[in-house]
Amino acid sequence: MIGGNGLPLNTAALIGSAAATGKAVLAAATPAAAATAIGLGTADNVAHQNIRANGFLEFPYGGSIRVNAFAGPISEGGDGTWANGTSFFAKTGFANGQDTAWLYVPGGMRATPLITMQAGSGRVGIGNLTPGATLDVVSSQNNSWSILTQSAPNGANASGFYTQSDLSVQMALRSGDGSKLSVITSSGLSYLMGGNVGIGTNAPQVRLDVAGDFKCSGVGTIGGASRSGEFTLDGISGLPKIYRASTNGSPRWAWGSGNGADSGEADGSDFFLNSYGNDGSYRATPFRILRSTGAITITNGLTISGTTTLNNGLVVAGKIRAGSYTVSTVPAGVVGELIYVSNARKVGESAGAGTGVISYYSNGNWRRLSDDSAIAA
Repeated sequence: MIGGNGLPLNTAALIGSAAATGKAVLAAATPAAAATAIGLGTADNVAHQNIRANGFLEFPYGGSIRVNAFAGPISEGGDGTWANGTSFFAKTGFANGQDTAWLYVPGGMRATPLITMQAGSGRVGIGNLTPGATLDVVSSQNNSWSILTQSAPNGANASGFYTQSDLSVQMALRSGDGSKLSVITSSGLSYLMGGNVGIGTNAPQVRLDVAGDFKCSGVGTIGGASRSGEFTLDGISGLPKIYRASTNGSPRWAWGSGNGADSGEADGSDFFLNSYGNDGSYRATPFRILRSTGAITITNGLTISGTTTLNNGLVVAGKIRAGSYTVSTVPAGVVGELIYVSNARKVGESAGAGTGVISYYSNGNWRRLSDDSAIAA
């Protein structure tokens, strides 16, 4: 029975009504009778429980269960636990120097939490008690997926990973449009589609399609035992297509087609071979083939080594034209060289009226072939 002062009229009552506050309070009693646990609709109380009910504890919309003071971090108010007596559901506490929350799958009071959330670092770990990134997923099952995304037949067909708010750096996995993997950055695009890889292009036409420059520091092999290989440089008319051999980034040789426009049946795109100095500067074009005529130009001489046999000789189906000089401009000679001297006299021509001869170098002089005499103007 409750008295008007809010205290029980007989000491057997354990709960009284404090009229001044409108709250139910535990009655004063002897220590032996003091309440250490409250049963709501049940007398079955165990020592480690404070409140036990044989039904539900129901809270109105907006209500909550508080296990520590509202103000301040968890570290100042103690741990909080939501459990069913045998298994954790959720727990809050202080770990690794910061307030942390854990979510569990019921399975025993010592079950390892499935999800760890850190307030200080803002990190979330799935299967990881100490996440090392904003989202750190660890799978404990061998040969299983750490992250698996699926959608309904008419749902999304891509999963994306983005590192910038403007989506300038992103990776997307796409299934609905051809099972593609694309990695997009502000400086270019990489794309996988149907077995083709594109770098700088989202529509690769071959196994590796590079829109731009690429560098290989190792050994590249083209072709195999079953078929021969082919390497193609494809570009715009009027721009050179060049293969280059370099040493530490400095060119030594370059070969390819020139910058002539392909305006006719066989115009432009002449083949060339360039040489470069140790500093990478251009030296010469010792070899060139005109696409229009097939004519070959070799500068700075041609040396054919080996024994004098038909296989190692020089066979020309056409004309041979030697270098042209005058008697006063002939170069220093090497035995066996041939030149044309345009004003040298043939046998019987008068001095100053020479019409030119083919000359060879021998015994310290350039000599005319007809009678082996030294040339004269």
